[in-house]
Amino acid sequence: MGVEEYIVSFWWMAVPIPLFGVLALLFGSGAVQTIGLLAVLWPFTLFVRAWFATSKAGRLYEKGVEVEWDDENAYFCPEANRGVRLRFESVRQVARRHGYLVLRLRRTGFLLVSEAAFANPFEAEDFLSRFRGLSSVPAPP
Repeated sequence: MGVEEYIVSFWWMAVPIPLFGVLALLFGSGAVQTIGLLAVLWPFTLFVRAWFATSKAGRLYEKGVEVEWDDENAYFCPEANRGVRLRFESVRQVARRHGYLVLRLRRTGFLLVSEAAFANPFEAEDFLSRFRGLSSVPAPP
């Protein structure tokens, strides 16, 4: 899921960078060709980079997390660890994908929240209601 969201977020880079690489390989020489080769290989590293970007957070939250929220923030608190504060104003888009709520942040990043993490559907809807001003917030099922 993390790799898929990473690709969705950075799709606009998937064509120009390898295209530059092909041109550099064809028309460049020396160091320019080396940079071109790296640019051509770049899309194949997406999966590894997405795994590295999400593996630490995945280990941190794999044993379960409690989410609490107030009017301005959500607090993700894993068992026996420091939590993370998410300001609601930092979320630019919300989507439902494969049983997760995908919170796309204003800066380059995203947060996956499992719909199964909520105790009941009312709790999930209360959490989603914080984002109703965004055009992409899914309607209740």
